[in-house]
Amino acid sequence: MLHVEAYDEFPNLVLTSGEYKNGGSSDLKIDRAVTQQHRFDSGVAGKAYDMWTYQGASIDWGKDDIFKVKKGFSQVNAMGEVVKGGYGGGIPVVAFWNASVGEAIGHVETLPLTLSLPVKADNVGVNAAVDIPVNTTLKPGETFSTPRSFVAVYSGDFYQPLHLWSRVLQKEGWEIPKPSNEAYNISWCGWGYEFNVTPAQMLGTVPKLKELGIKWATLDDRWFDDYGDWRPRSDTFPGDSIKKMADDFHK
Repeated sequence: MLHVEAYDEFPNLVLTSGEYKNGGSSDLKIDRAVTQQHRFDSGVAGKAYDMWTYQGASIDWGKDDIFKVKKGFSQVNAMGEVVKGGYGGGIPVVAFWNASVGEAIGHVETLPLTLSLPVKADNVGVNAAVDIPVNTTLKPGETFSTPRSFVAVYSGDFYQPLHLWSRVLQKEGWEIPKPSNEAYNISWCGWGYEFNVTPAQMLGTVPKLKELGIKWATLDDRWFDDYGDWRPRSDTFPGDSIKKMADDFHK
């Protein structure tokens, strides 16, 4: 069963969710479910893939997420799982546009779900979908429902569908706190000392920060032991050295 929702406040967006029910008398194994499967065609003869795209997945450091599609382009856009280099996640939206029109797909759940938004370009257009690993077995009479996904039509570039996605999530109760003026102030980042930064190096910048009028400093990557554990490293930040460093910054 396909559920379709449309709202007056979002006239260029449709939400869908799929429900699969085991109507048989024996168990039914579901490996994966695919929704919002589309083929986008730019309308250019011989170059149906001739469009710009936004790819929301966080895949690799410094990799562009906004670019013009080339024939043969392919990207999995995995969400909610670790990928190359320890990255992962991102914004569950992929968008495509040219000078005339744009379309976007993604999901609007407020939780970071494990799924992918695979995209592949060929001579007949750009194929995209929301691919959900299910890996479950339905007993007779049981159902499985996909997350709510969307397709949107818009005019402009990637900003339009991202703004629309944000508005929908806010309607779902995703509260975005209003930033204070401090959020717009300049900050110095300790990444200049890379992974093995020490409290002495961080504090050594204080005179220069004061000279430049910078009130914020960021302790960057690898003050901790392991990604996910976040315990201070005993070799660079032993004991309560992070607390002492913060106190010294405040002084």
